[in-house]
Amino acid sequence: MLMMTHTWIMKEYLKHIGYHYVMADLYAYNVIPDLLPVHREITAEMTHAIDRSGGMPLVEQRESFIRFHVLLDDFSHFGAISEKSPGRFLNDSQGYTYIKGRPLIAPVMELHCSAGKEIEISQASYESHMLIEMAFDMVLCRETNNGDLLECLYSGLRSMLDGDRREVSLFLSQTFGIATATMSDAVELINRICTYQGLESILDDKGRMGLCLDKFGLEKDDPQSQGKMAAILNYGIDLVADYRDFLRPALNAIHQSGFSINL
Repeated sequence: MLMMTHTWIMKEYLKHIGYHYVMADLYAYNVIPDLLPVHREITAEMTHAIDRSGGMPLVEQRESFIRFHVLLDDFSHFGAISEKSPGRFLNDSQGYTYIKGRPLIAPVMELHCSAGKEIEISQASYESHMLIEMAFDMVLCRETNNGDLLECLYSGLRSMLDGDRREVSLFLSQTFGIATATMSDAVELINRICTYQGLESILDDKGRMGLCLDKFGLEKDDPQSQGKMAAILNYGIDLVADYRDFLRPALNAIHQSGFSINL
């Protein structure tokens, strides 16, 4: 799932357990697995490979908010949570984002074909689940108070990044098993790009469309690709009209995994 969705579900989880206040920076740690791969030497596989159990409950709040992220991703991708990283996604993954994404596979393959590229169905399945995550974020922002979620996320990022970034880098390096120098570079990069305007710019339809084309290695200024991507995203938005139905099963799965936050 994406940053706004993770922030929304984190807030709903805290409400569910009757806790309404956390330090702002913890919301940043909740989304950090998706932010660190902006660094060319860090992949999503690296930031989502941490042990799911971790001897919970955890003493370190920051780690528990990171762990919540990967547990939620496991459920959204695979439909279940296990103690270890499930590894690579499969075409028949039974999570919400893969099931919802199956109708998009053919349009995604046609999009690449029209741009002169051929992709395997496995890659189209992966990209389709990403589009469902994009659509989920877009619908969420339209139907909830987008400003509150964006402010919560931005305030958390600034709280983390305006503090001791050396200590943040060391903590993240130890948590993910990534070299401290690489992690320090990644944190500095995130500090430069995570402005309020930058986050806001990728929440509208045009920003999301360009982001998707860029992620898929397609020309984001090509009118034909833009039109096809807009149509696919709109299809995805229709597919996730029931997005609220995802919340309760996700929270139940996280609770049943044994997860807890030391608040």
